[in-house]
Amino acid sequence: MSYLLESLGRGLAQRLHDALASQLPAAQHSARELEQLACEAPTSLDLALRLGVARLAENKLSAARLAFERALQLEGGDRRARLGLACVHDALGQVDLARRELADVRERYGEDASVTWAIGLCAERRGGRAQANEEYRRAIREDGQLRGPHERLAALAIRRRQWTVAQRHYSWLAEQEPGSLDVLLTLATLQLQRGEHHAAVETFQRALLIEPDPTNPAFESSVEVDDDALDQTVETLERLIQKYPGVTEFHVHLADLYGASGADQDAVAQYRAALELNPGLLEATVKLGAQHLRGGRRLLAAEQFSRAVELNDRLLLAFIGLGLAQRAAGAEREADSTFTLAVSLAPNSALLYSETSKLCLGADVASDVPAAQAADALLLEARRRHEQAIELRPGSAEARYRLGLLARQLGDRETALREFERAAELSPYFVKALLALGVTQYELGRGRPAIAAFMRALAPSDESIDACYDLALLYSQKTLFDISLDQLENAPAAGPMRDNLLLTLQQVGAIDRTVAGWEASRRLAQFAEMIPQDRLARPGQVN
Repeated sequence: MSYLLESLGRGLAQRLHDALASQLPAAQHSARELEQLACEAPTSLDLALRLGVARLAENKLSAARLAFERALQLEGGDRRARLGLACVHDALGQVDLARRELADVRERYGEDASVTWAIGLCAERRGGRAQANEEYRRAIREDGQLRGPHERLAALAIRRRQWTVAQRHYSWLAEQEPGSLDVLLTLATLQLQRGEHHAAVETFQRALLIEPDPTNPAFESSVEVDDDALDQTVETLERLIQKYPGVTEFHVHLADLYGASGADQDAVAQYRAALELNPGLLEATVKLGAQHLRGGRRLLAAEQFSRAVELNDRLLLAFIGLGLAQRAAGAEREADSTFTLAVSLAPNSALLYSETSKLCLGADVASDVPAAQAADALLLEARRRHEQAIELRPGSAEARYRLGLLARQLGDRETALREFERAAELSPYFVKALLALGVTQYELGRGRPAIAAFMRALAPSDESIDACYDLALLYSQKTLFDISLDQLENAPAAGPMRDNLLLTLQQVGAIDRTVAGWEASRRLAQFAEMIPQDRLARPGQVN
């Protein structure tokens, strides 16, 4: 979640099919339907190409290759069929063969920005950074609106410590996507790295304007509407949404009203509509989880709360970045206020993760057990399972960080501090652990080490930039990465090493943090056997 580290992997592991999607037809039908249609019309180039795309989407690569080879034999099929074959080679990890097909298409049919971009990706994956740099620049000359080449040119510039070049590309991206929080935060971090402290302050503030004012997670609806006015208010909002469907706040407020009136599925639909418009909206994410919880859908609620942890941590990092920029600009008082606000957000992550862990345990609670006692029992049991996981894998930074969150929620800050410190030692690029460490130190009055932890989270070292770029490059080459992972499985302490490797891949944006965080939550919460019923009935017995 360091925006400089994350920028190193953005787009690098992208499939060629994603880069070339505009050049190939959409499948539109299932592969089985297309297979039948293609048999009925064997000379149809369109059906052959669509079948290849459908098989590629299913990862049935031999069948995809056959479909594209069939298209290659049909009239007019040469260009698009070769692009399809390049996508198949790419999916198989055959980067050189993919690049050969792409180069052949360019030589035969002339310049095309998407093809040039894809050639650049192949070159970079094979370690040809100079050639990749030239291909990306060429793609931009051919079509200045392509996002991908700008991202990769910025990544290569960061790898070379050419901060001005990287900033130029992210300034362009920010102009194209003024509502992208990730782009603005990356730009602000680059400005801070270059010493443009006042510009960084302005960009961090601009990014934070995208998010609503930070509040505590709302697990219960706060809507208070008189029963007589409820129907009228709902009708008014429904009419407004019909007229202005793109206003996120209308969907959230209508969902709140539906939830208050007991219209469960309508509430869920409106929260989802809000998140389609703004996937990073923390309020809607938490409220959707709370609505699932009220509806008895425990795992769906847990998944939303896990997603909310990631969003809250991103907001926390944004405030930390703003505080560091203010501090560097000489505005010490403003920086202290910003750090205080950032620290006030940290308990939300611990609370949301604790709720996620308790829900993932999934055990039924005896009906005669008070809800508060049952919740305490589940939280203590979640901590026990995390501790048990660490006994078997003491080198797992992920498990230690998540144990720290649970300890924090239980009020045990010393244990939380120790686990966050250990997690940051085991995985030096683990930004979430560094943030949690800095926040806990700040709360305990240890200002200097807290600022140092914040700086490590936001502005990684030269060593970490090199290591993370090289890892992202390896991950983008499927065959080599799988071989390396197989070799790692046979090494001593393979489990923690593999865990920490995958954790670093999250930091460079190669693996989706939200998905990985949810999987880790379920894995750790369900680590041991399910809780016996009598243990839940008598929470005082939990160790």
